[in-house]
Amino acid sequence: MDRDPDPYRLYAIVRADLEMSPGKIAAQAGHAYLDAYLCAQEWRPETIPLYKTNHGIKICMESKSLSKLERAYEIAYEMGIPCAIITDLGYTVFEGQPTITALGIGPAKREEVEFLKRFRIMK
Repeated sequence: MDRDPDPYRLYAIVRADLEMSPGKIAAQAGHAYLDAYLCAQEWRPETIPLYKTNHGIKICMESKSLSKLERAYEIAYEMGIPCAIITDLGYTVFEGQPTITALGIGPAKREEVEFLKRFRIMK
């Protein structure tokens, strides 16, 4: 079987400025992956089997600020790439305030998310 040099991946981008615990980061990344995947089932269902072919590659990155995360969401949305903003309801952290914690993108090819380099989210 030939491997795709640019396989489909799911991306979770977590806010670094919130100083979340490792467990909280993992939970928010999990929400980001799942919500992006669910969006893909509606927006681009043809990507789901292609994503699964490569054993479900997942990439986790960080964003230095909320504004960069929101701008990345806007661009992904405008490009038609499945994406989802994750808002923690604040039950256990964030002083009970709903807080945007992460962004899920994909499944998408690396070439599709090159725009993340502009925000220093992706190297």
